[in-house]
Amino acid sequence: MNPFFALPQLGAALGAVAIYWALPRPWRVPYLGLASAAVLAWLDPAALVALGALTLLVSRTGSGLLWPLAGLAALFLGVRADPLLGLGLAVPLGFGFWVPRLAHVLVERQRDTLPAHELWDLWAYVAFLPTLRVGPIHRFDAFLRDHARQRWDVAVLARGAQRVLEGYAKLVVLAGWLVADLAHGQVLALSAAGRDGGVVLLECALYGGNLYFAFAGYSDIAIGFALMLGFRIRENFDHPFLRPNLQRFWESWHRSLSTWCRDYVFTPVLASTRRRAPALVLAMLVLAGWHELSLRYLCWGCWHAAGLVVHMVWRRRVAPRLGGPSGPLGRVAVRCLSTGLTVAFVLVGFVFTKNTGWAGIQADWGLLLGGAP
Repeated sequence: MNPFFALPQLGAALGAVAIYWALPRPWRVPYLGLASAAVLAWLDPAALVALGALTLLVSRTGSGLLWPLAGLAALFLGVRADPLLGLGLAVPLGFGFWVPRLAHVLVERQRDTLPAHELWDLWAYVAFLPTLRVGPIHRFDAFLRDHARQRWDVAVLARGAQRVLEGYAKLVVLAGWLVADLAHGQVLALSAAGRDGGVVLLECALYGGNLYFAFAGYSDIAIGFALMLGFRIRENFDHPFLRPNLQRFWESWHRSLSTWCRDYVFTPVLASTRRRAPALVLAMLVLAGWHELSLRYLCWGCWHAAGLVVHMVWRRRVAPRLGGPSGPLGRVAVRCLSTGLTVAFVLVGFVFTKNTGWAGIQADWGLLLGGAP
């Protein structure tokens, strides 16, 4: 389990919640900022320095948008490109989540959509303790609004605690015991007997299941912890493997990141080019680079971009000519078929990310296409 969410840290989090509500309202945001700074100083002092410096720079940025965004992008790409360059750089704690938050603040300040705020507000938002390490990527205006409206509510506190427990159940029972222990052992036994395309698909399903349950569990803990502090963080997962097409999948998987890419990559590119396909491709490449700027992740981004473009063409040009299914059974059958195809497409795409080297990717694709092991 991630040590940031180990049981001793959970006890410290509960203590932080108690102190937060005991303080007068004007002291709460500064307290959150100090608590986040203390945790960063304990876990990753370099991240504290980097995040503090960037937050201060963003707070002092005026109306110019190009150079601050270019600087953030260059910093992000430089760190994410380390697997490709082999420099051995250490990724600061929470780096992939606080850089998009800072970019969001820069853009929305340029649009003049942010409420009035102080440096303490910005720091408490960017380094918000529940979402510091694993997200979700929440928005500054919602953070300020929740703080202004929050009040002590035992029912909300209980819902937050319940959500934290649900997150631990996903991490320990589903991701830990069911997928990582039980299912992993079965797949290893099958692999030892001889790998083929079916075993590769099972490995992809195992990888995707562990990724989903672990990340959804972390998100539940973060959302529940935030709710106990009076902040409502957007949902990050909404049953993505039950969605009937790839567009709906990405509206349900890692929603905070996909929404960020939609708002700050896809929509501006679409507005400037009037073409959806290039906007989709660029958004998926940015989303892939967010994970890791490497060949395998760029291929994974291209895989999903191609799927989204094909789905767009199908929905706009082919489906209207075919017409819809007739009767409830026909609709159920089409829904099951489309959901199955979507899940299969997503699982096959994990071939790119579950392998750390290109040789493994080539070998898995050979098996999937019917080649000899």
